[in-house]
Amino acid sequence: MDILKTRKIKLLRLSMPIMSIAAMFFLITLFFADTAEARKLRYKEEFYNLYYLPQKYTTEDLARNLYWLQYARKAEFAPPIQALFVQEKADAYQKYKRLLNMHIGYLLSKNWVFSAARFDKHRPVFFNLDYSKDILESLKIAEGLYEIALAEWEYTVSQYEAAQSFGTRTQGLEFLEQELYKIYTREIDYERVINRQLKKLRASRAYFESEGRLPAPVLDETSPAAYIR
Repeated sequence: MDILKTRKIKLLRLSMPIMSIAAMFFLITLFFADTAEARKLRYKEEFYNLYYLPQKYTTEDLARNLYWLQYARKAEFAPPIQALFVQEKADAYQKYKRLLNMHIGYLLSKNWVFSAARFDKHRPVFFNLDYSKDILESLKIAEGLYEIALAEWEYTVSQYEAAQSFGTRTQGLEFLEQELYKIYTREIDYERVINRQLKKLRASRAYFESEGRLPAPVLDETSPAAYIR
């Protein structure tokens, strides 16, 4: 059983107010399942090309992206002549495959973090204590989604390392080569972003679990979007 299925099972135990939000998030994917079957998509590049995240994204946007990206990560590559950018050298094509896998993992991490943040936005202040039960359930969901994001980042790093082993440059993939460099310099580092968010979440949870007996933690209120490239 993969990690996403395990998280779905855990979500079934949540209270109704939070369950309604979580159910909406995952039921949206059932709609896209029918769409994928109707279009008979097959290749990684086809699923990847369905990714789109508007500046003012919604829960539905995130669910749609996560659904297609999960398919993209597992799908086979199109024939080399149908690559996003055709590579004339065999080693450049092998690097292309690692770069695209790296990018898909990066986008999965990003969208899971954005999804988690939608459940992790309750400030640890006294006037929220009346809603502690629901907030704690919401934080439980957020923690699970951050953990999925971290697993996807580990996959991203594995593909980054594989791509790094090729010295050749690809053709037409400057944006992925730049992404590779940003991971190398840690300008893009989701492990750092996720651990920062988990630290804040656990401080908030301790406050709500104590029913206000612990001092309210002073947290950086900056959205995770500010740390994501």
